[in-house]
Amino acid sequence: MNPTQPLSNYLRRGFTDRKSRLLSLLSPYKVAEDLFTEIEWNSIACESEFSEVSQNFKIQSADKRSPVSNPVFRYLDANPHPAIRTALLFGSLADGTACPYSDFDGILVIDCSAIKSAVSLLRLRNIIVRSEEMMLDTDPLQHHGWHFVLIDAEQKIVGMDLPGEILEECKTIHPFHPIELQICGAVQPVDPMESYRHIVASIRKKLMDQRTLSCLYSFKTLCSEFMLVPALFLQAMSRPVSKKESFNVIGSHINSDKLAALRTVSEWRLNWKKPDMSTNIRLFHACKKRGIRLSFLLPAIPDAIRSSFPGWKTEAESFLSACDEKLEQHRFQS
Repeated sequence: MNPTQPLSNYLRRGFTDRKSRLLSLLSPYKVAEDLFTEIEWNSIACESEFSEVSQNFKIQSADKRSPVSNPVFRYLDANPHPAIRTALLFGSLADGTACPYSDFDGILVIDCSAIKSAVSLLRLRNIIVRSEEMMLDTDPLQHHGWHFVLIDAEQKIVGMDLPGEILEECKTIHPFHPIELQICGAVQPVDPMESYRHIVASIRKKLMDQRTLSCLYSFKTLCSEFMLVPALFLQAMSRPVSKKESFNVIGSHINSDKLAALRTVSEWRLNWKKPDMSTNIRLFHACKKRGIRLSFLLPAIPDAIRSSFPGWKTEAESFLSACDEKLEQHRFQS
């Protein structure tokens, strides 16, 4: 059994499939016990699909004065787990450009060899859950939790859900001091073209779904995915840059008249009004974890955005089509 995907699913969601999803509501320990028993832990090192390359990342610490990173740092520091090698922060909160739209972008580097029992696995999951609840204090509409880099005892990557360039942008929040992270194995987890196609398919689905305008949470999820497109497009074009840089570089590949939707969503981001945390929002997130989405509990989309959405939807499809066409030309020329 390849342990990477089931383990990642468990750490992210608390279950691995439909059967264990129901069981997780009745007996969380049983889910952890079953997974720990099923995984062939000794085979993790030889299951890796990543090449034998060693890379060093010198990562500075985040601003300790930041009200955003401090609660998570303090919690992880007070509740250490041997499998949590380090916790990293990236994105606007890490580079000091955060605005009310910003959410918590974090990575946990998990040492699989340090998970010695089902109890240890369940405790790791509980730490993840509690720290993700703290992320809601940064952004009440947070639509994702931690990302994971899974390594074995030799620091060899056995699972990763982000492109390696992200590690170059990170800041540490646990431990809260500069570190040198040495990882054996290539840090490109998936085919860049597949990542691009996946996010574009998700965006197009949301553009056609009336529920996207049902509440601010669904709309913000669409906007966040849309703002990933330039970076994913450039990676697929074999020109990887950071998400921040991609907004400038994209203009070298896509005509300016096709970038109107990108300019509009950037303006929405800059003028974003973050809602205050409320009982309704916490209830929404609690139900969402159990597969129940109660959108009526969340704030509505501002009228100005709602009225401009049909026009933006057309511009968004024009931008995506231009990206698709350019990538098809690139593939043909390659």
